[in-house]
Amino acid sequence: ENVEILTDILGLEDHYGDMDFKVAGSSQGITAIQMDLKIAGISKNILSDILKIKTLVNIVKLLSH
Repeated sequence: ENVEILTDILGLEDHYGDMDFKVAGSSQGITAIQMDLKIAGISKNILSDILKIKTLVNIVKLLSH
């Protein structure tokens, strides 16, 4: 299984990708998650990897200011 996790995607990546994952939050942490799949599902490991991405942490910090 070859998985690449992209952040800050453009239209082309969104069109050809298998998943679109959005995160919202505040200084208290993540408050909402939305995931749109074009495939039957994803593994728990992939979901865990997505949530660990430092970029997501930085986005939550930016939203809280």
